[in-house]
Amino acid sequence: SQIEQAIINLVLNAKDAMPQGGTLNIKSEDRELNETEARYYGLSASGKFVLITVCDNGTGIEDRIKAKIFDPFFTTKEVGKGTGLGLSSVLGSVEQNGGHLHLDSEIGRGSCFSIIFPLVESKQQSVRDAETANSKGGNETILVVEDEKMLRKIAVKILKKWGYNVISAASGPEALELVSGYNDEIHLLL
Repeated sequence: SQIEQAIINLVLNAKDAMPQGGTLNIKSEDRELNETEARYYGLSASGKFVLITVCDNGTGIEDRIKAKIFDPFFTTKEVGKGTGLGLSSVLGSVEQNGGHLHLDSEIGRGSCFSIIFPLVESKQQSVRDAETANSKGGNETILVVEDEKMLRKIAVKILKKWGYNVISAASGPEALELVSGYNDEIHLLL
């Protein structure tokens, strides 16, 4: 679910980078990267990897912005149009799952984000065993604040599926209003 949300964040950013429309490509592939390719992606070793790429032919990203693009709360969007947490969340999710995130972008030519994971060959049963072991869920209350309606709906759906009580708001002021009238404990703000 974290990787799914990461891809959705990348797709939404691509949409914003193509205000006049454009082309969006999402691709996944198993690749064996040699040392040169591994260095290009910022990896420390060559080997077998799974690459998920989200590419657009939008406006591209300036070099001065590339340096800050994954910083929490950094945004180039106007006030009320983004929190600056999308790409930092993508990076966090990818790294938390043992992966690497690579950006290739050029002004006027678009951007390509590559999510790269080491390829793990294992039996399907062990994946099911891991899912069962990690499927405890919870019953705490989580307040989800997200201005992008699609992301908010997905987060709420996933959290409810895991048994959490979820309250959602589209903005900070809306969240504060909800909290002021909420009498039970809120365990987490997302």
